[in-house]
Amino acid sequence: MNKQQLTKFVLLSLMLGWLAIAVLFFNQHRDHLFIVIFLVLAASERFLETFFTSKQNILQKNSKFDWLFFLITFCYLMIMYGSIIEIFKFKYERSPVISVLGLIFFSFALLLRWWAIKSLGLKWNSVISRKVLRKNTKIRFIRRGPYRYFRHPMYAGTMLELCGIPLVCNAYFSLLFSAFVGLPLLLIRAAAEEKILFDKFGGAYQIYKNRTGAFIPKMGKRS
Repeated sequence: MNKQQLTKFVLLSLMLGWLAIAVLFFNQHRDHLFIVIFLVLAASERFLETFFTSKQNILQKNSKFDWLFFLITFCYLMIMYGSIIEIFKFKYERSPVISVLGLIFFSFALLLRWWAIKSLGLKWNSVISRKVLRKNTKIRFIRRGPYRYFRHPMYAGTMLELCGIPLVCNAYFSLLFSAFVGLPLLLIRAAAEEKILFDKFGGAYQIYKNRTGAFIPKMGKRS
C-alpha cells in the first residue's frame, strides 16, 4: 500500500467512524434530525468530490505525497467531528438565523466548486505536482468560468464550506478551529499552487495574476 492509498484508507476510516458517532448520538437525541442529515450529506459529498471526480490519474500516480492535501482533508473531518460533538454535548440554545446563514454559505460553496470543476473539465485534479506539470506540454491553465474572475474558486468555495458547516450546527469551537487551522492551510496550499503554476507558465500566469483576485473578484476592468 503506497502513501496515496494509505491516505484514502485513513480518511475513509475517519469518515466511517464519524458516521458511527453520528448514529450513536442521534439514537440518544432524535431532535437533531435535520442537522445530522445535513452533516452526513456534506461529508459524503466531500468524500466523493475529493476521491472520485478527479480526472488526471497520471498526476496522482506520478506525484509525491501531498501533505497539504492530507492535512486539509483531515481538518475538514475534524470540523465534522467537532460539530457533531458540540451538537449533542453542549446544551445551549441554537439560533436558526445562524443556521440559515451557514446553510447559505454551504450552498454557495457547492455551487462555486461545481462551477469551477465544470470549467476545468478533464483538467480538474486534487493533486498539484511541479514535476508532472513541467513535463506535460499539453497542460494549460484555465481562464473561463469562475477562473475568469479569480484564481482560486475551489479554495474560496472550501473556505465558505469550512465556515458554513459549523455555522449550520451553531458549533462555535469548530468554527474557531476552521478559522485558525483550516483557512490558513488553504492559504498555504493556494500559495504553493501559484508557485508551481508560475514555474510552468511564467509571464502568462503573471499577467493573469495581475488581472484577477485570489479568492474574490478583483475590482476594476479586466482585459
